[in-house]
Amino acid sequence: MLRRFVLAALLLAPLPAVAQVAALEAPVLSPTLSADAALGRFYGTPRSPLWLQGSSISPAGRLLLERLRTAQHEGFAEAPALVARIDAALAAPTGKPSDTDRLLSKGLIGLVGALHGPTPGAQYFHSETRPTGELPDRTLFLASRAPDLALHLTTALRKSRFYEDLRLAMLADAAANSGQVDPRLAANLQRARLLPTTGRYLFVNPASAQVMLVDNGEVLDRMRVVVGTPQTPTPPMASKIYFVTLNPYWNVAEDLVKKIVAPRVVSQGLGYLKKSNYEAVDQYGEGATVIPATSIDWKAVLAGTEQVKMRQKPGKLNSMGMMKVPFANSYGIFLHDTANKPQFAGTARANSNGCVRLEDAPRLARWLFGDNPPVASGATPDESARLPTPMPVYVAYLTAEPTGRGVQYAKDVYSMDPAAAPSAAGSL
Repeated sequence: MLRRFVLAALLLAPLPAVAQVAALEAPVLSPTLSADAALGRFYGTPRSPLWLQGSSISPAGRLLLERLRTAQHEGFAEAPALVARIDAALAAPTGKPSDTDRLLSKGLIGLVGALHGPTPGAQYFHSETRPTGELPDRTLFLASRAPDLALHLTTALRKSRFYEDLRLAMLADAAANSGQVDPRLAANLQRARLLPTTGRYLFVNPASAQVMLVDNGEVLDRMRVVVGTPQTPTPPMASKIYFVTLNPYWNVAEDLVKKIVAPRVVSQGLGYLKKSNYEAVDQYGEGATVIPATSIDWKAVLAGTEQVKMRQKPGKLNSMGMMKVPFANSYGIFLHDTANKPQFAGTARANSNGCVRLEDAPRLARWLFGDNPPVASGATPDESARLPTPMPVYVAYLTAEPTGRGVQYAKDVYSMDPAAAPSAAGSL
């Protein structure tokens, strides 16, 4: 197991600046070609083995095989059965070398597809943040044309720094526990597949209640946030930010009108709406018309037999503060400012209705806009400011964080982690 850990570490060696794949014209690739069909076409032409040297496995083949031994924890469920067939073929090479080579190539296709395909349980709301996976025939073509196949694996199998740190922690933990993988680390590893390998993006982690500015795997800055409760969680997703809204209205979701506003109107009267800067409208967004609150049956709203749209006007009382950061998603979730700063002092910060409250909205604006963040021109509500460069945003629930003191676990507020392995019960 220690040998596997060392081999895994080799896959994280720094990459050279020059691409390692020869600039040769690719064959016609098919998005509908299955892995088996791609393998049939690839091995249907006489060629030298990719992964073997004679009847022995090559260094690149050995790196791939060792990675496949734990690939079931990386989303490639067929890996254990495939590894057993490869081991048997290498131990008793009675078949053709191309048969064993083909098995290894099948493993490469399966693992690359798992690593670079969509993450189970996450929703993608922008085409540029949704991974399309790698075509099986392209995977084989790139491997066959790589001047250094072992080095090529470092790019083909690499994910974000968050992912790679978790994977190495999982391997090290397994090496220390007779090969037993802590299921919490495996679960975190799967969720970390959502994060991109390269690029600049925002990463919201509800488990640690933080938002981070990430650039090519390096965390440039981070701040505390408040996230959804276990009943109204901030779910895993990927989207893209194009603009921010200054002096925002808070468009109150209709279920929150019933849950928050209606009970107070019924108990305190219509004066509550004026005191809290709420107004009823016929629609959300531009062109909304205010509806007299006296025309609404608030007891029916409280009972759920009548629905009403409401918004809170901009100002010091507004739940969005002075800035809202919307992005496309079906949950009605966005990042936003808040005037309630004491809520960030504690460690338990999962008490929103799903949206992400920012400890320091002006600092986030500098993340998005640089040294010249936008300033509202006046008291105009819902004033938009477009980002100079759209920013991807990812929400991934990671409770495990590898550190120099071992793996530290945040409180599993959403109860998404499996039970810890008995040998890991004392982990930090």
